[in-house]
Amino acid sequence: MKRDNIDLSVTPPDLREAEALLIRYGLWAQDRYKKRRCASAEGQYRAPPTPGEEPMPVLMADFAAMDVQRALQVVPRQYSRVLAAVYIPRQEHPLAARRRYRIKPQLWEQSRVEGLRIFWGHYLRRLTK
Repeated sequence: MKRDNIDLSVTPPDLREAEALLIRYGLWAQDRYKKRRCASAEGQYRAPPTPGEEPMPVLMADFAAMDVQRALQVVPRQYSRVLAAVYIPRQEHPLAARRRYRIKPQLWEQSRVEGLRIFWGHYLRRLTK
């Protein structure tokens, strides 16, 4: 699912790096993406990309994703569920999650920014240890 509903102009400039990190983490943690491969004896053959097809995104390394996951675990639940709904692609659209949680749009956006701020502080602290 595309993430065209994330308005980067609303995100404060000091949190853009945190947002980019969560977008990469979301691609890593999403409902498992099936890599398309051709059958071969070794299982390593990959068909060349067809013209006009987008290349597969380079996923975040597992050890880096675990650092992000540990920082997300410290974020309070009211913020982490908003961050998960916005940044981790799932079958449910983020607006459907907002309706399910019964959160008003303004509070949803405030929770997203505040959650990013808390996440980024914990993530940077983990990196400096």
